[in-house]
Amino acid sequence: MTLNFIHHIMIKNIVFQRQKEGFKHLYLLFYCHHPDKCLCKEGGFMKKIYRIPFDWLEEKSMGLSDSIVVNSLYTQSVYEKAFPSHSRTPQVLYPTYNPILEESMNSESPFEEEPKEEFWFISINRYEGKKNHKVALEALSLLEDDLKNNVRIIIAGGYDLRVKENKDVYNELEQLSHQLHIESHVSLLKNFSNEEREYLFKKATAVLYTPPFEHFGIVPLEAMIKGVPVIACNNGGPLETVQNELTGLLCDGTKEGFAKCISRLCRDNNLRQKLKSNAKKATKEKFGFETFTKNVSEVVHKVISN
Repeated sequence: MTLNFIHHIMIKNIVFQRQKEGFKHLYLLFYCHHPDKCLCKEGGFMKKIYRIPFDWLEEKSMGLSDSIVVNSLYTQSVYEKAFPSHSRTPQVLYPTYNPILEESMNSESPFEEEPKEEFWFISINRYEGKKNHKVALEALSLLEDDLKNNVRIIIAGGYDLRVKENKDVYNELEQLSHQLHIESHVSLLKNFSNEEREYLFKKATAVLYTPPFEHFGIVPLEAMIKGVPVIACNNGGPLETVQNELTGLLCDGTKEGFAKCISRLCRDNNLRQKLKSNAKKATKEKFGFETFTKNVSEVVHKVISN
């Protein structure tokens, strides 16, 4: 956040210089994806003292902007609680997915031996504790035996050997699959390629988006624009990106909730087809690149009109 503050000061100085040179209408628009103070992990007394100047700088530096937008209504509510000194309620500007995902892409299997299960549920996220991958494994363990044997959970995530948390979470998931006796129906993939992601989307029954209270979450958009339904928690960003019973299913985020949704999709072919057919069209209408550019234009016009 010190860099954030410095960047704002530098930009303000540029604006000041340009104004001296005759450019009278230069504005600073800040896009907030989530307050840093809300992402920082809690610590002891010394860390709380250490964070005071950084939190103060974050609030003050963001206040230098002429306008602030946020990526979701959820982030908007968090923002208002995090920065009580700011009198403005930021406007919501939803992000968009990479437009290239709408094009036909080459695919490549990440498996040496193709899984035999009919239903594939993919969890795509970094190997971090907050991404809550374990709930996908716990949900699988709750399925009835006849269904469990026909379901595969595939966790595909970013993995860096230099990051201790990545290694720890990967090992925990591996151990958990053995403890639950589901290891023969679980695949843990590291650092998949775009071609492998394309393959997984083509084969997926649904994407499991497991982290609770995500400020937005781009994975559901990437899945749905490929026609893949999403099962997600009924809080945070997915409340705005996943349309329940239309493009996916929302649950309470517990292992029981995910298990119930997995079971429904496996046993109800009509529901699966409905969600698949709706996913791309509904997502493109609300979050497509054309919609995003139109909204950006409106935000900029609003800033320069004030």
